[in-house]
Amino acid sequence: MRKEVKDNTQKAAASDPATVYSVETLDSKTKRKAYMTHLQDLGEALIKLRPDQLAEFDLEDSLADAITEAQRIRSREALRRQKQYIGKVMRRVDVASIESQLAALEDKHSTCSAAFHELETLRDALIADGKTGIGTVIERFPSVDKQKLRQLTKRAQKEVSENTGKTARRALFKFLRETLELHEQQAAESLRDSDDFD
Repeated sequence: MRKEVKDNTQKAAASDPATVYSVETLDSKTKRKAYMTHLQDLGEALIKLRPDQLAEFDLEDSLADAITEAQRIRSREALRRQKQYIGKVMRRVDVASIESQLAALEDKHSTCSAAFHELETLRDALIADGKTGIGTVIERFPSVDKQKLRQLTKRAQKEVSENTGKTARRALFKFLRETLELHEQQAAESLRDSDDFD
């Protein structure tokens, strides 16, 4: 029964971040506890970041050091205590800035995942449909190297039909990824040029 009450409290806390996570409204023990849980969750999200991602965050030295230390800890109990410490350190930092940076990182990750799935779908369409798939890719990326696209598609189709590995499929995927990156770069340059013209 007690656990159920705790779960409901945390659900209610999570559903209204403006009420729970505003320092001005921490007038009850339940809200303070929910706020501390939120800070620890943010700390855990920071701990999971790669060093290059963490370097993009403008963290106070004490918090950055605590995060780096937590990433080195292998003992479960020591890590639990370090996470609590990080939660305490985070009471003194700009949490909103960290939240917005984490959200931006998550958006970037989602965008990369969507692009990855699009490329997989295009590759599979090329292998399955041949000419139709090639037409789809040319329509999507007009400046694509058509001859190389046809060659890589033919190799990947042969590889699939003979079940001889994944090398050609990987090469086709890499080619599509490079084509997408080039297309995005060209689109960004075109946008920049039009802004300069305005």
